Amino acid sequence: METKTHSDDSTNFTVERAKKAILDGNLDYALFLYRETLAAEPENITVRSEMHKLRKSLAQESNFTTSLKSFFLTLKIAIDQAMSKNDLIIKDCEHLLDLQPNNVFALKTLLQTSSNLGYDKLTIFLADEVLETDHDVEDIIIIAKAFLNEKILDKASKIAKEGLDVDPDNEELKDIVWKASVEKHTNTSTPLVTAEDNRFIPPKIDTNKIFISSHKKEEPADKNKKDRKDRSNVQP
Repeated sequence: METKTHSDDSTNFTVERAKKAILDGNLDYALFLYRETLAAEPENITVRSEMHKLRKSLAQESNFTTSLKSFFLTLKIAIDQAMSKNDLIIKDCEHLLDLQPNNVFALKTLLQTSSNLGYDKLTIFLADEVLETDHDVEDIIIIAKAFLNEKILDKASKIAKEGLDVDPDNEELKDIVWKASVEKHTNTSTPLVTAEDNRFIPPKIDTNKIFISSHKKEEPADKNKKDRKDRSNVQP
């Protein structure tokens, strides 16, 4: 039986308040509640999912005002990136996505920042949207690593292989496929690779070229000592 935590109670409270705000027509306040929770818990997927649905329902055609706000937010995010202010980057990306839920720059920046902070659950949440809009190899590596870290091995391997279709020689992607295969083999005793996976196997060591002696070679000093001992045992 799972233990209910304070975080669960807080999440449920936030979601209920936000839903009431939505029913009352106070959509901006609902977004504010979601953002406040995510500022403290960036990987709260329940709240993030609710906010994502609200954003999509509020999506509107871009006009001069939203375009201007988006431009200044994009500029601010770039400045935050230059100063490595990760918390502000996430906050500003959230604001930009409020205005434009499909903003590629905001999605990719949020993905990269979540990876830098080790937020694997957030990275996975963003994966589908990022992959729908872009097939940048660096983003694919970030996403595949997050699935690997969370032990979602089949998905990690699948995404890494899709990345190899774009960049066949990428060693990081090959490494992810191999690690996922090894871990899956360890956990389930499945074969390390299948026929189509042969290109991912690291080169094998030719053991025929390695000779290991089972006896240590006698050192000259030891041999001389043995000779002296033998001579001392000779009867006159």
